[in-house]
Amino acid sequence: MKTLFFHTGHETTTTNSTNISAAPSITASPTTMSTMVTNQATPTYSTTTTSVICESGSINENGTCVCPDTFYGPSCLYKERPCKNGSDDGIQCVCDEGFYGPLCEYPAEGCLNGGYSNDSKCICTDFFTGTSCELLIDIVPVDKIEARINVVVKIDEDFNAKLLNNKSAVYRIFVRVFKTVMLEVYKNVTVFKDIDINDISNGSIVVNHSVIIALNYSLDLTQAYNDTFNQLQEAMNNAPQFRIPCNKFRSGMCFNSSFTKISASDVPIKSGGATRIAPAFVQLATNSVIVNPAEICRGLVPKSYTNYIHNISDHWSLFCVSSCYPGLLNGVNCHYGTCLVTNAGPECR
Repeated sequence: MKTLFFHTGHETTTTNSTNISAAPSITASPTTMSTMVTNQATPTYSTTTTSVICESGSINENGTCVCPDTFYGPSCLYKERPCKNGSDDGIQCVCDEGFYGPLCEYPAEGCLNGGYSNDSKCICTDFFTGTSCELLIDIVPVDKIEARINVVVKIDEDFNAKLLNNKSAVYRIFVRVFKTVMLEVYKNVTVFKDIDINDISNGSIVVNHSVIIALNYSLDLTQAYNDTFNQLQEAMNNAPQFRIPCNKFRSGMCFNSSFTKISASDVPIKSGGATRIAPAFVQLATNSVIVNPAEICRGLVPKSYTNYIHNISDHWSLFCVSSCYPGLLNGVNCHYGTCLVTNAGPECR
């Protein structure tokens, strides 16, 4: 299976304004893409300034807000979710291994393929059924294609080496605050879905993250992807976090807007149904993002099932079907029996 990537070959730099280059073309060229964005303002992020306003009943001790339980952030402005077996990342609960649900409240307990146990019953993902979620569903529509746009920002704050450890309390708190602030920046990007932290590095604090977007399925995503790229650029231009100087932006992070970079992602496009997102791949043509339906369906199930899932599609719709789907060319016909697909393949019962 071959993985193809987004690339382009141009770099544009603007100064003394809030201009951003036009959306990049998507090509098969193996060169690196970087779109530079430069703003005039110099905003702020500070946890140790006496001017910080402490929110939510917190106490200012030598310029640092001491937060009450369930609140976090430089000014204790953000409320933490009561994640039971995981942690709040600013957008949702990130569950510990073996737990699922909005609050990570459900254990796997013998449920397979991403399913979880609720009252001793397995709740399965879109693609599986059975008492242990061991059976592949015959047909599942795929409505959305998940794609990514890379954004690199700089926060004017001293770097803490503990940010290099994604299991440290410093890292977890920083990511929660960062995601909450950026969620406000991206709120008007209509297809915005989530933020994924790729890397945090020194140089003040440099955060490389992916903006995850969910596009309506189509064989050709070129226009939708570029439209979203432009919408994201506009959101960054208009966000007060990147326009208002630090001494006026009292709560939250202070961004160095002259550093911001937005680029097409070098991560493969992903796809998914309502509850499951898994890797899939695209074919790249000049200035185009062309989806490969067969690879999408294979990317939505564990490797042991990939030989038993197929696609039925046209330009605007995609259905992933199992080898047991009635009428599938070269599918399994059990005649008067029942066809079922496990990780060992289709069988008639």
